[in-house]
Amino acid sequence: MFLALVSAATYGTADFFGGLATRRARVFVVVLTTQACGLAAVALAAPFLGGIWLGRDALIAAAGGLGGVLGLLCFYRSLAIGPMSIAAPFSAVLSALVPLTTGIALGERPGAAAWVGIVLAFVAVVLFSRHADTPAEPDAPPDALDEVPRTGAARPSLTANVLVLSTLAGLGFGSFFVALDKVSDDSGLWPIVSARAASAMVVAIVVFATRAPAALPRDVIPIAVIAGVFDTLANVFVLLANRYGELSIVSVLASLYPAGTVILALAFLHERFTRTHLGASLAALAAVVSIAFGSSTGADATASERQREVAARGAPVMGFDLDRTTHHFDATDFGGIQTVVANDPDDTAQIDLVRAHLQHEAARFAGGDFSDPGQIHGNDMPGLAVLEAAAADNGIEVEYEVVEHGARINYRSDEPIVIGAIHLWFAAQVHDHGTHVEMD
Repeated sequence: MFLALVSAATYGTADFFGGLATRRARVFVVVLTTQACGLAAVALAAPFLGGIWLGRDALIAAAGGLGGVLGLLCFYRSLAIGPMSIAAPFSAVLSALVPLTTGIALGERPGAAAWVGIVLAFVAVVLFSRHADTPAEPDAPPDALDEVPRTGAARPSLTANVLVLSTLAGLGFGSFFVALDKVSDDSGLWPIVSARAASAMVVAIVVFATRAPAALPRDVIPIAVIAGVFDTLANVFVLLANRYGELSIVSVLASLYPAGTVILALAFLHERFTRTHLGASLAALAAVVSIAFGSSTGADATASERQREVAARGAPVMGFDLDRTTHHFDATDFGGIQTVVANDPDDTAQIDLVRAHLQHEAARFAGGDFSDPGQIHGNDMPGLAVLEAAAADNGIEVEYEVVEHGARINYRSDEPIVIGAIHLWFAAQVHDHGTHVEMD
């Protein structure tokens, strides 16, 4: 939850600086600069932070990146031709609703308090957005801003085009949140690299096709660079938040990004703090508290349901009785040790079943076949893809060993990425097996 809130603050900062940049340059050129700078930053960092490049994850992230950048362009255009007080909150709320409904459809069940928090978060988003006029209206290119009537003239009207653009913006942002939730935990920051590369390429093609000047004014460049780095950093926080939390909760908290924009506008542009701002702040604070309480109870219920499903799928694969045995997972500096023992030392039937299963699995793991854990826990379980690749390249040693009342499998590697994958894989099994497991 903390990472989701940090992503909201970081998105808000990116929007603030992006808004300042688009006061002085065309939108497409600003967006191209922000995407390119973000790509450069994450591409430099990704090789040093672990993870592996997975083709499936690259495609998912690239599709999400395209949705995100198209949403951004539609968002800017909707602000240029319509009332910001409708376009901004409408797209922000929709960007949270898309992943929220997706998460619920996939089985996530936030607690009752979390639902109260979700409603309060939407209220806070609308309130913050309705009064973020200063940094948001300049998101349009200079020629579009000239079309916005000044004080004393009629405000931009709500049209079908505004609603369509705001809807597309929300769907684009929401699809990006969903994409980041669907990539493997083993991929590190590479999904962000894929997303940024795809979005930068699309915007570059548009700039080239429209023959728009690709250079920014010198004084705008540092502002656009800051916006690009913060936007990419926010994407990283969302990616990490999804790995530790539920999509439905992360997306709602991340949608509080207008708060960050408003706070910076108050601090640097000397906007007035209104009663609406106060109400939005209180609603956001109440939302965080409610979601924190509700997500913990919801997570417990989801975890229990998940453990029952895993036990049911695991019974025919493992052969032995989970209620009569205990798994022990020991993460080590060189890899890890997986031990299974019978709870009753005299239960020779379970001891024989445990030894037969672990001996069989050790032989298959050594050959790169991890299909049994995938069948029990899901093929997307953390660490699995890395272990399969490592076994195929002789990057991991797998040894079977008989112990008192059971057996164990020793995993050893000299590669930090593989060792990290073993630890992630162990942690996933600990979570899924619940009371039938212990980890040191």
